[in-house]
Amino acid sequence: MKIIAIMAQKGGTGKTTTATTLAYDLAHLDGPVLLIDADQQGNASQIMGAYDPTAWGVEKLLEPEADAADVDDLKQTREWKPTKKAPAVRVDVVAASAALMDANMDVAADTVNDQVHRLQERLAAVSDAYKYAVIDCGLLLDMAVLNALVAADLWIVPVKPGGFEVDGLLRVHEQLEELRQLNDGLELWVLPVMFGKSNAHKAVMAHLHTLGHRVTLATIRRSVIAESYTAAALPLPVYSPRCGVAKDYEDLAYEVMAWNDEREVKA
Repeated sequence: MKIIAIMAQKGGTGKTTTATTLAYDLAHLDGPVLLIDADQQGNASQIMGAYDPTAWGVEKLLEPEADAADVDDLKQTREWKPTKKAPAVRVDVVAASAALMDANMDVAADTVNDQVHRLQERLAAVSDAYKYAVIDCGLLLDMAVLNALVAADLWIVPVKPGGFEVDGLLRVHEQLEELRQLNDGLELWVLPVMFGKSNAHKAVMAHLHTLGHRVTLATIRRSVIAESYTAAALPLPVYSPRCGVAKDYEDLAYEVMAWNDEREVKA
């Protein structure tokens, strides 16, 4: 199982759209997939129809006494009906809950037990059941997000064409070097999102290629549909399967699949 963390420290970059759409597309094309919502806002859980503020969620996986059975106990299987062109798509979801904020503080205060490998251990125990795990991370590098990045094989950072967002990659580079002391195999991709064809956007794209990180071949265009679909509580490819941005994300899924195949060959 390959673990993919979606995390950006700037809001409004389509982080949750990236996580939920990638999980859906990978399940459709190459599954099975486990989606973990590690953002206390719970937006990914809402999009996937799995949010329940009163139920236990991902915070249980961060408890020191948690075990592999907790993933099976916590997951919700979401299924979307088949269409004329595609079979039914299923994604298992471990949702976020209102207790995640308290869980972050509890982990940070626990100096007796290991703090950063808890999620990695829970996911390793179910690795045979899934081909991918996709984790939607919060904006802050809290204990849930740190656990996600320590567990991850790939960190995807969505970046939109703005000066603050691009400058934020400098901090991401520093964090990546620090994280590799705990996870030396972690790879980082920059995913351009909300890009158009203007000269200004082309200049930002050229600049991204000079920063030393892999920039995805897939570029996510700006779309009114992608900015408004969330109220439907459906993954983007279900809500609007023919929109251009859904095709862009499908390209990203194929890129991730090719990366996975390359890693397996090298292994």
